[in-house]
Amino acid sequence: MAKVVPSRDEGLLLLAAIRVRAHLDGRPPLLDQVADLLGMPHELMRVLAIGLEDKGILKQLTNAFEVRLDIVNPALVDDLPPAGSGPRLGTELDDFRKAFQARQDDLKKTFGAEALKKKTDEKMSAMEEKLRQFKEKSGGKPMFGMLSDRPPDDEDD
Repeated sequence: MAKVVPSRDEGLLLLAAIRVRAHLDGRPPLLDQVADLLGMPHELMRVLAIGLEDKGILKQLTNAFEVRLDIVNPALVDDLPPAGSGPRLGTELDDFRKAFQARQDDLKKTFGAEALKKKTDEKMSAMEEKLRQFKEKSGGKPMFGMLSDRPPDDEDD
C-alpha cells in the first residue's frame, strides 16, 4: 500500500486550522478539534497528519489520552505535490472496501442463513438415521404398548 501524501492545498489548510486553534486555545490543538474546525472526518485528519509528520512539517504530540498537533517546519508545505497528483486516500479506501467485502462474503458463507439451514438439515438427517436404526433394532414395536401389555411382575407368581 502506498503512503498517502497530502497535497499542498490540504497541507496549507491543515496548518491554517492548527494555527487558528492554537491561537484560540493558547496551546497546540487536539487532532479532533482541528478535524471539527474543518468539518473533516477524524480518520482522514489522522491520515493527513501522519503524512505531514512524515514530511517533517508538523509533529504529533501524543500521550495516553490525546493527540495534539504542533507545527514544526511550515516552509516544507511548498514541497508537497499539487492537488490531484500522487497516491491518494481514495485508492487505499477502495482497496480496503474490496478486502472488507471479501471478508464479509466469507463470514456470510460460514455463518449466514444458508450455512445455518445446511447445518440444521444435517442434524435432522442424522437424527432421522438414528431413529431409523433404533426402530430396526426394536423390530418396529414399541417397548411397552398399552397398560395391559406390561411385562408380568415376578411377585404375582
